[in-house]
Amino acid sequence: MTVHDVKIVRDVVYGHGLVQRGGHGGPRARLLKLDLYLPADDGSGRARPALVMAFGGAFHRGSKENDAFEGGTNTSVADYCLRFARRGYVACAIDYRLATEDPEPGATQVVSSPSSIPTSRVDVVRRILGLPPATPDMLWRSIESASDDMAAAVHFVRHHARDWHVDTARIALGGFSAGARTALNAAFGEKAPVAAVVSLSGFMDAKDLAHHAPRGCGGPATLLVSAENDLDYVCGAAPGIASHLRDAGLHCERVEVPAAGHFYPAEAAALADCGGARSVPTTVEAAMVDFLSRALAPPVGTVMLDAFADAWNRHDIDALMTCMAPDCVFEASFGPDACGTRYEGTAAVREGFSRAWREYPDAQWRRARHFIAGNRGVSEWTFSGTRASDGVRVETDGLDLFTFEAGRIRIKNSWRKQRS
Repeated sequence: MTVHDVKIVRDVVYGHGLVQRGGHGGPRARLLKLDLYLPADDGSGRARPALVMAFGGAFHRGSKENDAFEGGTNTSVADYCLRFARRGYVACAIDYRLATEDPEPGATQVVSSPSSIPTSRVDVVRRILGLPPATPDMLWRSIESASDDMAAAVHFVRHHARDWHVDTARIALGGFSAGARTALNAAFGEKAPVAAVVSLSGFMDAKDLAHHAPRGCGGPATLLVSAENDLDYVCGAAPGIASHLRDAGLHCERVEVPAAGHFYPAEAAALADCGGARSVPTTVEAAMVDFLSRALAPPVGTVMLDAFADAWNRHDIDALMTCMAPDCVFEASFGPDACGTRYEGTAAVREGFSRAWREYPDAQWRRARHFIAGNRGVSEWTFSGTRASDGVRVETDGLDLFTFEAGRIRIKNSWRKQRS
């Protein structure tokens, strides 16, 4: 790994937010700031991935400089930003409004039911700070304003992409605890234009997630990290969040930190579950590095789609599968459902691809031409082949709609003209 020198620019103003909502004279604007961690070299003109992170502290304490609490057992968001900047990322540790500032949220609503917000951690922190219990409205406004602020930070980074050499298609959100909840809310609720989310002990209500991330909605890849003895609502929600995102057609990976509580360092031993049958030993930081390297991989080029088309014409199943992501999906142009026949996972997709050659032993896809926009792509072609069942010759135009992930094909959705 190349280790980059890092330039840190403190207190960059990325926006403003209203606070002291109930104060004399009404709300006032306060500046929102971030600390920018830039690899010192310019990357030889190549655009870099970016990581925007929010600190933890139950929406009541913490800062972009430090959110290591209870004896300093957790790695601060600032430290994570420094580590990833050394790896070549443009990283930002952001400030956001806290509950104690009486913030005024914007018009977008992420949390549908203030009374459903879990308070076990907030209650502890408010006792530490000598504050009375929070009201549901107080917590709701702080959570909503934090997600507004993080979404604003994303747009600010995009605005400065040329100055900071950021690839706007390769931006990730992340955070710890309240910051992780904010990252999930900004990505799914605020629809911040990001490619990935890293949630370190974050939470999102199941009803809100279902509303903001319905099946087929599209959205970022997500890494959910939680500890074996984490906060009650974090432990309880993590499996359901992962299951919902996967059912919605999104990529989601889970990592658990054994025998740890809510606070754990980047070096903590962990077990990664990418949706398979076994867990892979790792550490928290290694899991983040691996996930982001795949989720923020440079976009697929048409060279790979040319190779993919050539492999179809050679009937080369092994070459085809090297182009597919581990959790790939193939939606065939025919079948009993609205999407045709849906094949999920490498084994099923391999079988679905091979079926085309059994049904049309001389199948060819000619005149392939492609275009790509971000993580989506299209290939147009003319299919020809002789049907094995009755010897009928078929020729028809069609196309594939692709969704890419980490430099490979995550979803191949095939369409053909219907001859009459």
